[in-house]
Amino acid sequence: MVLRCLMIVAVIAACFGGSAQAAGSQSFHSSPLLRQMDTDGTVSKAEFLQFMSRRFNRLDKDHNGKLEPNELRPLR
Repeated sequence: MVLRCLMIVAVIAACFGGSAQAAGSQSFHSSPLLRQMDTDGTVSKAEFLQFMSRRFNRLDKDHNGKLEPNELRPLR
């Protein structure tokens, strides 16, 4: 369970690159990742989850519904 949580945190950190902006910041769209998620000027939970689901599916090379260490190496 702890390993799974750490893997999720690693994926999210890699996606955001540690540059998350404060809510309401004018530089919200300066993040390429947020621009990819956004469809209407804000990122909803549904948009976020849909984006992360697509990202997860691309990383899951053997399509077993799990991200293993060898599948996460490209993120490091």
